[in-house]
Amino acid sequence: MEHRRTQVFISYSHRDAQWLERLQVHLRPLVRESTIQVWDDTQIKPGAIWAAEIQSALEKAKVAVLLISADFMASDFIASNELPPLLHAAEEDGAIIIPVIVSAAFFPRTERLAQFQAVNDPSRPLVDMTPGEREAVFAKIAEQVDLAIGRQELRAKLESVQERQGRQSEEIEWIRLLVDLVVSDYERTHLRSLVSDGPFWADVRRNSTFEWELRHLLTLGLVDRHPGRGISSLFHDEGRRDVKEHLFITERGKKYLQLLNQTQSSSHV
Repeated sequence: MEHRRTQVFISYSHRDAQWLERLQVHLRPLVRESTIQVWDDTQIKPGAIWAAEIQSALEKAKVAVLLISADFMASDFIASNELPPLLHAAEEDGAIIIPVIVSAAFFPRTERLAQFQAVNDPSRPLVDMTPGEREAVFAKIAEQVDLAIGRQELRAKLESVQERQGRQSEEIEWIRLLVDLVVSDYERTHLRSLVSDGPFWADVRRNSTFEWELRHLLTLGLVDRHPGRGISSLFHDEGRRDVKEHLFITERGKKYLQLLNQTQSSSHV
């Protein structure tokens, strides 16, 4: 029986249970709002056939959060039973893999895992961060999970629109664009600041959520660097900076905002 992938699967070593608990806290608001369904092995009830429970959860996983540590990498069970179906789902069904580097591990040199972008730099695992920095990473994970599930819903909507003949091409174009360019509300605010008149002042700090958001916009092609400038120059020193001196919104970014404004206007009619 084929399962529809709708869940978030958390893969971790039991020796890293403290990090699982903190991740659960950050995902809880999304669960409460019925935005996502999260599964980890703490949900297996006494008397249940645990192998069957894990297999069923793996088959339903749309997003997998991997809490990477030396214990995770050393686990034969994870290597043999969890990673293969998750990697297959990523390749064949478009499942999203989100690695989180908990502690120093062999992750960067493990080809099948290193192909996926980790939330935090492998050189700065959670154990080496301050409590505040760790909380920022967990918040970023929750945001990426929410965006990944939202992308799935947009794909389903696109398929539904394509099945119905005669729909306006603007709606199809807009949904297809959103599928490829899922952008958070904060990132949209940054785009509007870049396209507005006057400077875009911001307090900058390395490895902040603001830096990740700008890097995401850069990766999507919605913003670009001025010659000799960019993310590195903007975040070279902490302080108040004019973002426009380092980055500018691209034509693709302007089109994105234009389509976004049109869609929002039509929804209020």
